[in-house]
Amino acid sequence: MTLSPNAEVEMVPSQFDKITVVNNEIRLTDSGNYLIGKQFPAGDYELSLAGPVTVKDSVQLILQTFSGKTKQEFSLSSGTDKLSLTVSKSSFLRIKMGLNQELAVILKAK
Repeated sequence: MTLSPNAEVEMVPSQFDKITVVNNEIRLTDSGNYLIGKQFPAGDYELSLAGPVTVKDSVQLILQTFSGKTKQEFSLSSGTDKLSLTVSKSSFLRIKMGLNQELAVILKAK
């Protein structure tokens, strides 16, 4: 971010609102950090992509500690059917989406 001289910025902490679980699935549609244990429960999940997935689509997922240390890193793409992931409380799941605005990462509890 670049600010011009004398510019002001107000920074507001994220609320990490709880994500609704529908039919035992969590749908994540935005890039960013998701707080495990507050936004959705810790546990074992099967991850997949939803939406109109093209050959070029890819999503990077990073499991991190609060201090920013990477625990696990992987990606989902049109060639990856599903991945298994175990997430623990008090950690972040960081998602970096591509340009496809209709893409979503689906977490289905095992």
